[in-house]
Amino acid sequence: MDRLKSRELAFFNLLKSLISPNIKNESIDYVVSIEDLQQKMHMDRQIISSFIKKLQEDGLVDILEQTDTRINVHFERTHEKLLEFISLDEVESTIIDIKEFIGRNLKFFNFTTSKEYTKKYAEEALKGMEKYGENFDMTDIIEKGVNDVFNKEEVMVSINEILFAICENAEEKDLNILESIIYCSLNLPVVENPFYITLFLTKLCFEIEFLKRG
Repeated sequence: MDRLKSRELAFFNLLKSLISPNIKNESIDYVVSIEDLQQKMHMDRQIISSFIKKLQEDGLVDILEQTDTRINVHFERTHEKLLEFISLDEVESTIIDIKEFIGRNLKFFNFTTSKEYTKKYAEEALKGMEKYGENFDMTDIIEKGVNDVFNKEEVMVSINEILFAICENAEEKDLNILESIIYCSLNLPVVENPFYITLFLTKLCFEIEFLKRG
């Protein structure tokens, strides 16, 4: 898929997370302030309008009404629409590359700053590792952490902004992975999303190192 379509998909993902984070695979109408979108997306209104118009052309949204200040957008069932927009085979073939994708784009992710909402899981993991050794099973910690962290609106908005920014200059191999990531983000529960799980594990490793140095 070309860069323009990848950026369109990333914009769609960001738009949904900003105006209604709880939209799942459902039809919904939503009225949103253009000024509010400008402030949250840090974009000019003409760019925002251009992206939304392109989303309508590709059948991902319908613009029911638009004024200079507000826009009424209809979201159709996301899962079905995305299957028309991208190939599921492409998603499955690139999802295994998520770890390398994160590694190549570390500069976009703020791993070097400790966060309280991930630090507590690192403390729990480190205690378990010190008590039980390298074979300590972190499954429960990972599940709790992913479910907690990626259900925070501010975290999701930040991640979706990062994905949109990566699209700007990403190489083709990363564009393909981005499409897979966004497809999963729009259709999978957070605890089943391989991108969120890998992202959480990466952050967890950084947090554990911070604690060890501590």
